[in-house]
Amino acid sequence: MPNQWCGWLLVALVAGCGERSRLTFEDGGPLDQTPPVAVIDEPGEDTVLTDGPQFLVGARVTDEGGVDTVYVDLEGADHELHPLTGGGRDTVLVGIPIVTLGNHGRTITVQVFGVDLSGNRGQRAIRKLTIE
Repeated sequence: MPNQWCGWLLVALVAGCGERSRLTFEDGGPLDQTPPVAVIDEPGEDTVLTDGPQFLVGARVTDEGGVDTVYVDLEGADHELHPLTGGGRDTVLVGIPIVTLGNHGRTITVQVFGVDLSGNRGQRAIRKLTIE
């Protein structure tokens, strides 16, 4: 009896193979290959800061496909910033605090870049801040 069931099962599987539709997946369209764009708005160029009050660097990262992560590198600073989650938004605004007090004579290089939801990495926006 078990052999009879196995035989019928084999016949059903073989006969069904020609009748079944194969799984197909729709093409999601062209892949996003455009990287995010990072811009440092404030200051608009390399600049000299006065030793004393904290300074806030203003930056933004944009991508039509959605920003995944924003990275900020601070060379010459005593602190670092963790990556920021973009949450898929098309524009992410970032305020980067720069401590100037006690940093007379130091140059801090601020670099900002983003990665989009497709994994494309954008170019770095760079500013040099000299503290006098």
